[in-house]
Amino acid sequence: MNNANAYIYICEDTGNLGENFIKENLRWIPEFKQEQCGRYKKDIDKISCIVSYLLLQKGLREQYNIITPVSFIYNEYGKPYLKEYPGIFFNISHCKNRVVCALSKSEIGVDIQNIKNIHKIDCMLWTQKESYAKAKGVGITDILNLKNDYPKNIFYQIRGNDYYLSLCHLGVIKNKNISLFYERGNQI
Repeated sequence: MNNANAYIYICEDTGNLGENFIKENLRWIPEFKQEQCGRYKKDIDKISCIVSYLLLQKGLREQYNIITPVSFIYNEYGKPYLKEYPGIFFNISHCKNRVVCALSKSEIGVDIQNIKNIHKIDCMLWTQKESYAKAKGVGITDILNLKNDYPKNIFYQIRGNDYYLSLCHLGVIKNKNISLFYERGNQI
């Protein structure tokens, strides 16, 4: 395991963005992401798609001085990787009103869930398990087969008022190596 920083970008209030946000910001994402957004039926899903790419670009620009648009390649389970920058890893998750993007120079996974309809302990364990599976790059069906016996020092968790976020960082993780950036939906 290597010791690498992790950067977490959280965008809140995405539920307050509407059709105008989609029209104004669709042009800022590359064609392959525009096509992906076009396949979604609900505006909130289109917004999450746009915001996730904008957060990724913001993180790449601020942390790695990468200003050009990036494209993805995918593993057999659909985990995206940066085609142009194989040494930088990212992961994205979203829930109602929030989108999160995590970046690092080590394999990384992130999951965010609303607590409202889920027991808090179940939510914490599920986000841990899903972030671990995403960091490992395995399929969704493999999540259910994962035991909770993974090393605990690979997780960083945030408990918000109504959500749980788990970051799984397959490098050595220490609180001082985590940087959080909160964005408002209309300020990305």
